Amino acid sequence: MHGAIRIFFIFHLRLRLIIYILLSVLSRFPHIYNYPFNITAENAESQYKNARTLLITVKAETVLILNYIQWTIISKNKALFFPAFIFVLLGTILYFIYRAYKLK
Repeated sequence: MHGAIRIFFIFHLRLRLIIYILLSVLSRFPHIYNYPFNITAENAESQYKNARTLLITVKAETVLILNYIQWTIISKNKALFFPAFIFVLLGTILYFIYRAYKLK
């Protein structure tokens, strides 16, 4: 690998690792999240499970998006599917917000 690509690869790998670790740690504490409604004893377990699932899904999608960005930069291809990744990420977030309101 060339010097600039190697530095980019190492930086990008560390960035993905840091994001993955931070989101993994954050997913262990769903009681500290900001919810748009009150959490009661009746809905706490389902809301926490929904929030953890959302965070785990977003974590996986974020790592995939960052992998795709790295691949497009290294291979010098156009980022054709990047808008699709953004819509999938936003769709996931909206789905889990909708699901949280249904579980309320």
